[in-house]
This record gives sequence, structure tokens and C-alpha cells, in this order.
Amino acid sequence: MRTVFAERSGIRWVLQHPWVACGAMIASPLVIAVLLVRAYGVNVPIWDEWESVPDILAVLSRRLTLGDLWRQHNEHRIFFPRIAMLALYRLGHMDSRVLMYANCGILAATVAIVLIDHLRCSGNTFSAWLSFVPAAWILSSLRQWENLLWAWQIQIFMCVGAVVVALYALSYADRIGWMALGIAAGVVACCSFSSGMLVWPAGLFQILVRHRQRSRWRAALIWCCAAIATAATYSVGYQRPQHHPSPLAFLQHPINAATYLLASIGGPLAGDLGGAVAVGLLLSTVALLAARLWYCRPDLVRPSMAASLIVFSVGASAMMMIGRVGFGPSQALASRYTTITVLGVAGLYLLIVQNLHAESRAPRIVAAILAIAFVGQASVTDRSIAEAKVTNQHRRQLAIVLKGYRSQPDEMLAALYPVPSTLRERAAVLELFRLSVFARAAGLASLPRIPPFSVDFINNAPPTRVPSVMAGTMLRVSGWAVDDRARTVAEGVVVFVDGGAETAALYGLERPDVAQVLGNPGYRDCGFTADAPTLSLAPGRHSLGLRIFNADGTGFYEPPIRFFFDIR
Repeated sequence: MRTVFAERSGIRWVLQHPWVACGAMIASPLVIAVLLVRAYGVNVPIWDEWESVPDILAVLSRRLTLGDLWRQHNEHRIFFPRIAMLALYRLGHMDSRVLMYANCGILAATVAIVLIDHLRCSGNTFSAWLSFVPAAWILSSLRQWENLLWAWQIQIFMCVGAVVVALYALSYADRIGWMALGIAAGVVACCSFSSGMLVWPAGLFQILVRHRQRSRWRAALIWCCAAIATAATYSVGYQRPQHHPSPLAFLQHPINAATYLLASIGGPLAGDLGGAVAVGLLLSTVALLAARLWYCRPDLVRPSMAASLIVFSVGASAMMMIGRVGFGPSQALASRYTTITVLGVAGLYLLIVQNLHAESRAPRIVAAILAIAFVGQASVTDRSIAEAKVTNQHRRQLAIVLKGYRSQPDEMLAALYPVPSTLRERAAVLELFRLSVFARAAGLASLPRIPPFSVDFINNAPPTRVPSVMAGTMLRVSGWAVDDRARTVAEGVVVFVDGGAETAALYGLERPDVAQVLGNPGYRDCGFTADAPTLSLAPGRHSLGLRIFNADGTGFYEPPIRFFFDIR
């Protein structure tokens, strides 16, 4: 009876406070994004992040120049993201998670601006707020988990955020202050990520459809002059990346190009290529129907930025198709592009919702989009969380590798940065200035006491036996370890052979049995597995030991127990 009463009380409270409930539904996906970062974000520089180390050193030595900020990165100019990254790195001692939370903040601001534009178009009513809930979930989709969990991707969030600001400002392009804000946001967008260059055609579209008086031509002329000036500045010293496919590859492989384009459009709502192409085809059909309505009955269409978001997103998909179809159509499904392509899906949904009065079939179209979005979000969210967890395990391993960069083999360091020699030089800079994984302590302390741990198998055999291993093969070690002093999982585990060569284990594997036996649900992800090389080991008996890093990464436990194996 109490449960039924509580449920009825909850329903009654929601009915009495509908605005609060609606706001909570809009904020929920953003909160989930923050929780994803909290659960799976790891403080370790990955790949492109290492390009920031020379800039950090230049800042610390007061030698940073404008050319350092302006230099090209792949096909992008990331002038403004570099400034943001250096500021946040300085604030957070190059803790990658600081930028991940900043990404969530920019995403929240982007959703808020789209909401404001929607309310300006549809009115500040409860039904308008309620109709925005699906758009909030689409824009904050966990399909973009890769961007949320990679500090370097602040460039994409800054680009998208600036595009939305520019389009909103251009809704008032007849006012000089708003026009100046739109141009400034456009410059930020294209100097954050290459797709941001499309803010200029999308902005021109916004001016032409939003303003119907004569002043729109003056605003369009000013906007085009700003676009030409920005493009000219952008192209100074620009070089096409040599490792990219030919931009004419889409002409040589038209079927692959069409598949790539449709998959990019439908990617936010599907995780496999076939599903993405099908969704992309359906969304494209709906967009064409909406365009036909706009062309035939423009007087009935409410002005907003929704259509301009579609123009920008489709243009970005076409731009990515031209530049990257040579990598294959499946590349269109990369999570990192979702932050851009969700704008088109959300824009299409909002365009139809805002104009339900103009077309009798609009409610059925909205219902179809919501059904696809619901099923698509459910499937991609589940897959995204699974991929985020695997990425978390891998990056925790890499964080341990980085801490021991001096003794780690090149094969392990290459997972952090493709040139191990360069990584060692830059890791030494981080250690000298106590940044990133080296921020908490000048050196790792050897801690007393031995936490609960177990080596369950060595090459699929219990450690009580002495396994025999063929020289040159990998020695697989699996088990679990926790930090009972902190009452949580450890930061990571390292295995070492004969007191020398170290191998960072893949840590964070699920061990519900351990959590149940030890009576702590927080120990669930305490499993590990490590593949130690044996190529340099001589025939005979060798010992295997463990180091268990404590939860806060300031020290390690080294059990005195040794496990043995034979090399034959």
C-alpha cells in the first residue's frame, strides 16, 4: 500500500508542478552526459593531446607566440580551442577531465540557446517546453561519447556552440550589435574546426529566410564580406594533409559516397551502417517534404534557426563525405562526428514541431520521427555506454603506462602517441612540471599493508601450478585487486617479470563475484588481465610480481608474493 501511495503522490506532484518536471526532462540528458564523464573519464593525454605539450612549455617559459596558436592541425585551424585548452590545462594541471567537463558545459549552453530560439518561435508555453524535450535528448545523445570522453574534442563542441550562437544572432541581423556577435561567432566556429566554415552559407540562409524586408540584403552583403575575409585569412599558409584521401574520391566511388552521406545523416540514431543509411534516407525524405512545404507556402512557416541547423549539418556531412569517403563508408559512423550531425536531426524535428499548423500530415511525421528517435536512442545509448566502459579500461591502463614511461616498451607507448621517442621527451616535461598523471605527487610512494588481490590464472592455468610457456609468446596473467583502504577499486595494476620489465594490465574488468564475497558493490570493476612479452627471457624458471596502484594514484602496494613460470 505504501508503494502505491508513493507512486500516486509522485504522479500528483508532477501534475501540480509540470514546468519543473518539464525542465527536469530537458536537463536529464545533460546530467547523464556529466555522469558519463564522471564514471568513465580518465586523466591521461591521448594522441592529439600530446601536441599541446610544446605549447604548455611555451606558456610556462613565456615564449608562446601568435603563430603557435594559429598553426594548422591536420585540416583544421584550432586557434580558439588552443587558447581554451591552454587556459584550462593551466587551471587544472593538465587534468584531461577538466576539459571533459568543459565539453559538457559547452553542450549545455548549446542546448540552452536552441531552446531559447524554439521558445521565441513557438511561444513561452508549457507545450513549447514539452515539445523541446526530444530535441534536448537528441542534442545531448550519448552517441557522442567519444567527444565527451576526449579532452581534445573541445574543438568540436566550441565549433558547434559558436555555430548555434551565430545562427541565433543572425535572427536579429538588422541590428548592428547582433550582426557583430554573429560574425564573431562565425569566426570562432571556423577557427575551431574545419566544418565551422559552413557557418557562412548556413548563416546566409538564416538571413535570407528570417528577414523579409529590404535590410536583409544589406545584412547578407555584410555577412558575405566577413565570410570572404575570414576564408582568405584562413587559407594563408594552408596545406592539405598528405595522409588524407583524394578529395575527388567521391567522384570515383559514387555509391560509397552516397552511402557515406546517408550514414552520416542517420548516424546519430543508428549504430550500424545499414541502419544508419536507412534512417538517413528517411530523414532526407522528410527534409525534402519540409522544403517543398516551405517553398510552396512560405507565409505559413514560422521563422527559427531550425532550418539553418539542417543546412549546416547536411553541409558538414557532405564535406566529411568529400574529404573522407576514401576511408570507407563505415567511417561516417565515427562517434566524434555525432556532435555535428545531431544538429540536423534536432533541427528537422523542431522545424516540423514548430509548424504543425501548416501541414495536416505534420503530426504523423512527428510521431514517426519520435518513434525512430526513441528506438535509435535506446540502441545507441546502450552501445555507447559499453564502448565508453571499454575505453575507460584501456585508458586506465595507458595512465599506468605513462607513469612508468621510462621503462615501458615502445609498443605500449605507441598507444598513447605514435612516436614513442617524442612521447618520452614530452612525458618528461609533464613530470618536471607535475602535470597530468604526475600532478598529485613528485614520486609514487611505496605503501605499507597489502590490499586484497588474487592472481587467478597464468596462461589459463592456476598459479599453484608452474606453467610452461614457449619463448616469444605472450604470458597472460589475469586476476583482481582492490584498494581496501579507500574502499574502492585500485587505479591500476602492473605486472613485472624477474623484478624488471613491467607491463601495465588492462584494469576495470567486471568481477561481481569479488564484490559479493568482499561485501562491497564498489569492487565490481576490479578485474585485470595483462599480456607480458617473453621474447627477451632465457629458458628456465622466472618470477612474476604485481604492483597495485592506490585509488588516488599517489602510491602503490607491492605484495611480496611471487608467482613462477618456466620458459621452454
